[in-house]
Amino acid sequence: MKSRLARKFVLLIILVSTLFALLGGSVELYQLYQRELGAVEQRLDQVVSRHAPGIVVALRHGDPEQVQRELEDILKHPHVVAATVDTKVRLYSVGTPVDGQGSERRIPLLHQDQGRELALGVLILTTSIETLHDYLLRSAPIVLATRVVGLILLAVLLLYLFYRLVGRHLARISEYSATLDLNRITQPLRLQRSGGDKPDELDRMVESINTMKDFLAEKLEEVKHTNLRLEEEVRDHEQAEEEKRLLQQQLIQTQKMEAIGTLAGGIAHD
Repeated sequence: MKSRLARKFVLLIILVSTLFALLGGSVELYQLYQRELGAVEQRLDQVVSRHAPGIVVALRHGDPEQVQRELEDILKHPHVVAATVDTKVRLYSVGTPVDGQGSERRIPLLHQDQGRELALGVLILTTSIETLHDYLLRSAPIVLATRVVGLILLAVLLLYLFYRLVGRHLARISEYSATLDLNRITQPLRLQRSGGDKPDELDRMVESINTMKDFLAEKLEEVKHTNLRLEEEVRDHEQAEEEKRLLQQQLIQTQKMEAIGTLAGGIAHD
């Protein structure tokens, strides 16, 4: 397909495919971000449920080393940048929170004692999703490239199918129309395609072109016959005019001869 129309069609398909790939990739990245964010929250819930009871037990028994070990285990979570236990008497802390980034999550440390709920302190987790952002930034080119390549491959397939089903036949129709000569008999237009049960738009176009060709050829033949008849009439008219001119010349010559004879007779009589 070397026509300008084909190039425009290919360019349009690539542009539209890229646009849809970018839109689809953006939606996919947003959904991925929401899923990963939910997974982070779920893992934090698991961390709290696993370590909070141990911290409560360590506080009840006055074991600061155990509290510190629990906090260090919590800090191993990839999204936890700092963990703190505040008992209002003593502050246990690990990690280094980054100013202006992350968010805090406060979990009360409660102990049930003979039906009473005692507050032993607060577990403060400072989390950061910077690693999640890094993950999304690494995933974005892959997601977008996959989308673009997939849609371009689909577009190429659709373009190939369009060419096989329509484009090559349009090229054949264009070539036939460009070389059509009504002055000589040409074969009717035929497309190399399997016929369907019902004629489609291409079949009707071919039928219209063949009908138009036959109609124009018939009218051209009529014009030729008319021209021939007019030429014969012109020749007959010219021949009649020539005969008339000759007769007039003969008549004039005869009249001259008669006049000369009359004049000669008069002179002889005198």
